Amino acid sequence: MRDRDDGSPNDGSSGADDHLSADETVAPSPGSPISRPTASGQLSGTVLDHFEILERIGAGGFGEVYRARDNHLGRVVAVKVLPDTLAGDAERRERFRREAIAASALNHPNICTVHQLVETGGRFLIVMELVEGKTLYAALKDGPLPLDKLLPIALQITEALGEAHRAGILHRDIKPGNIALTSRGQVKVLDFGLAKLIGAVNSPWQNA
Repeated sequence: MRDRDDGSPNDGSSGADDHLSADETVAPSPGSPISRPTASGQLSGTVLDHFEILERIGAGGFGEVYRARDNHLGRVVAVKVLPDTLAGDAERRERFRREAIAASALNHPNICTVHQLVETGGRFLIVMELVEGKTLYAALKDGPLPLDKLLPIALQITEALGEAHRAGILHRDIKPGNIALTSRGQVKVLDFGLAKLIGAVNSPWQNA
């Protein structure tokens, strides 16, 4: 399944070298090989705005994703942080912002929810729902899925992309590493880092 137009960029910044996920917790991510959660992330134990950073659950060339606690609402979320090495690049900041705008404009059970776009202390954050489960990439490691499991997954991906297209958003990076599967069999489409906006997008962050 592919969701890219012929003119889409494919510079790897949100591609195969960039996957953020784990066997039990899946963070919205840029990329491909599976990595297990680690508490060794450089921001673990710190507080960014009102988010207490608990552990790093993935890292790639375009961001690090952390499990975090929202101290205002008392919930656990995923926080994607633009690396310091990229924060000074206006183009990268704009792509990061565009990812938040695209995903936050969508309200669908098969699309990972973006809660907030935050700039604090010179750091740029996207706050998202924390998806418990595994990626389709991980599910396929042991071989093809049987048809009775594959069809519901494919239908949910189609529903998610249909919703995005109706909102004027092309994902352009659909692959197994960007599809999360919860323990209840629900699909969550992740990572709108390469999304293309093809229409007016109604988002609370559009003019942020």
